[in-house]
Amino acid sequence: MSHPILQRLISEHLGSSFVPEPYKRLFDDLDIALRQLSADTFFNSMAEVFYSVSMQNNRNSELLQMSPACKSVYGYNAEEFFTDPDLWFKVILDEDKHLVTSGMPLLAAGQTTDSEYRILHKDGSIRWVESKITPMLDEHKKLVRIDGIIFDITTRKEAELARMQADLKFRALIENSMDAITVSNDKLVFTFASSSMSVITGVSPDEFVGTSILKYIHPEDRERMGDLLGLLLKEPGKAFLFQMRIKRSDGQWRWTEGYVSNLLDEPAVNGYIANFRDVTERRQYEAALEASNAQLAKTNQELDRFVYSVSHDLRAPLASILGLILLTQHEATDQNLLENLSMMKQSVEKLDVFILDILDYARNARMEIKSRKIDFPEMLEQIKTDLKFINAADNSKFDIRIEIEDNDAFYSDRKRIHVILNNLISNAIRYSNPQEENPFVEVKIYFDSCGAWLLVKDNGIGIGEAHHEKIFDMFYRVSKKSNGSGLGLYLVKETVEKLKGTIEFSSEPNVGTRFLIFLPNMMP
Repeated sequence: MSHPILQRLISEHLGSSFVPEPYKRLFDDLDIALRQLSADTFFNSMAEVFYSVSMQNNRNSELLQMSPACKSVYGYNAEEFFTDPDLWFKVILDEDKHLVTSGMPLLAAGQTTDSEYRILHKDGSIRWVESKITPMLDEHKKLVRIDGIIFDITTRKEAELARMQADLKFRALIENSMDAITVSNDKLVFTFASSSMSVITGVSPDEFVGTSILKYIHPEDRERMGDLLGLLLKEPGKAFLFQMRIKRSDGQWRWTEGYVSNLLDEPAVNGYIANFRDVTERRQYEAALEASNAQLAKTNQELDRFVYSVSHDLRAPLASILGLILLTQHEATDQNLLENLSMMKQSVEKLDVFILDILDYARNARMEIKSRKIDFPEMLEQIKTDLKFINAADNSKFDIRIEIEDNDAFYSDRKRIHVILNNLISNAIRYSNPQEENPFVEVKIYFDSCGAWLLVKDNGIGIGEAHHEKIFDMFYRVSKKSNGSGLGLYLVKETVEKLKGTIEFSSEPNVGTRFLIFLPNMMP
């Protein structure tokens, strides 16, 4: 009588563990009943399926018992298993049935079997189960009964399969990556190398494993590698960028670039892990680009000197010539001479305009944008003064109309805006319509939250539609009679684009021309 409940009752009511003889059999029966009750309670509450099958008379389908847990594991209750003794085998997926039948010879020999297979749950889902079967043999070594227990291991198997899929995906990514991936131990000996290493070095990954990194690093890069190791030991887990040369199997040195991390303390890695790629061609391109940039810088310096020379050495003689022409015109009385001097003056002025356009083009292309507050009234007054004596059919009659909206918060490059407005207004004067009684150019400047709008409109001779697509081309002139350089409108468009703006154009012969320009506010 060892059942704890029974022992407590005896102790509480009899005052000791001694049981009088008349009650002994009664207590023995109670002990057996209590033990059976405990076993039944455990059998009915266990989460695993417990079952017994009689194997007498070569029959393997006489189910002796089946625990209630079969309802959650299989979806079928115990009565359904007793009704159909082969149900446990029917629910096993066909491709997994051999995992069960292959264990029968072992059971017949008295050996316990353990297997994992899939079943079709009653709700249509597929479940993974683990089966442990213990055989019972009679005195003649004949199998008479099997006792089994079934565990639902679906969650565990799904986790294992997910991990396996992740491992396969990760390995596929590594093996198909253009980047080489290596792991080396604390002695700088390779313990792993991906297949891309053979592409970079011509050496198979298996040949790398067990060899030292120093065998492949360029001698001039080993000091840099020592500095890198110091950083890796100081900050484990942090990735550091590196560039080093690695020796190929054919003796060539290839530049590589990548990241390396110290993961010596990570049990899954236990080493320095690096991923890198061959950047030799890029390094060669960068070297060529540096040489090209150096040559370009030299060329730009020479261009700066040329622009300075043009500005001072060419315009100065032109100014002298123009002064002599004006002086001669003032003193001469011969009409033929005056006509010749007038043509000379026009040619000199035309050449000077061309030089100024070239200078403006060079400055626009090379100078950085300098943003400052723009005073449009002051700028336009200066332009009017500069263009006062421009060569035109009857400049004295020409009217420059200006309308500027109040704004003191617009910032941009003053010199470039001056070039834009000066070119458009001077063109309007040069190409004014001689038949027009009141020639004019109208300049309107207004603002919005994004920037400034510049409207320049005239009633000049206009431009035919056939020329509209080409007027912004370099050196394009509408006709041979045009006295401009062919750079003015090209320079206007280039300057607007330099300032990240937009320009719209429309024109009609004998009606006039209209330009609408938007310039963004470059307020600092």
